Amino acid sequence: EKKVLEAFVWAIFFVPASLSPYILVLGNAGYASIIESKFFYIGNIGVSILIGIIVYSILLKFEGRKVLQITVYLLFGLYLFSHVHAIKMNLNNLEEVSSIRKMLLMQVQSSYPDLPDKVVFFTKSDTAYYGMPSEEKILPLQIGFGRMLMVWYQRNERFPGCLYKGQFLLSPLAQEYRFCNGRGFGNFRNYDKLIASIQEFGIKPEEVIAYSWEGQKEKFIDITKEIRGKIKQDVER
Repeated sequence: EKKVLEAFVWAIFFVPASLSPYILVLGNAGYASIIESKFFYIGNIGVSILIGIIVYSILLKFEGRKVLQITVYLLFGLYLFSHVHAIKMNLNNLEEVSSIRKMLLMQVQSSYPDLPDKVVFFTKSDTAYYGMPSEEKILPLQIGFGRMLMVWYQRNERFPGCLYKGQFLLSPLAQEYRFCNGRGFGNFRNYDKLIASIQEFGIKPEEVIAYSWEGQKEKFIDITKEIRGKIKQDVER
């Protein structure tokens, strides 16, 4: 009974502890949906302990009654089977999501294997993801596309470490440009902010790479030529 009580106390501690990541969530409520599931594993430990206590207590109560004990084992087995099935479904979903993300990166790199020294990426989307407000249309990514591109291109481009300092382009809503140690990198979703950075840092239209995402069709379209032409017209005004 003492061991069961100790286990119950730990379970009560673990479950509320899993809610602690929400304390660190700032800004819109949509940010809560981008917290990785690994931060909630502590809560899963607590729930598992509680389930173990419940099954153990029921088996003790039915001690000597084999039919009831077998029934408990069968019900618990069904629960485990459903849990395994749910995990498998989740893994399949993660595989599908990851294939889309990899497709975005590979499509950009195949069209632009070498990047300009002051490259800027501009992306448009017709869909909001991960609990974001409808007006915040982003790519189907949980972190900033700019940061992903930096890491993806790092092997060939050798970006300086200063571009990775802090939270630069890490948030899916991040829009920013940074120039240091002879290399520049930026990512924007808002066209006006893109133009402002182009004028501030003297970026050429030829250094801009642009894509558009269609959520329903899952199509990633290169609109670089169109955006470069628009930039030339707007900057010359």
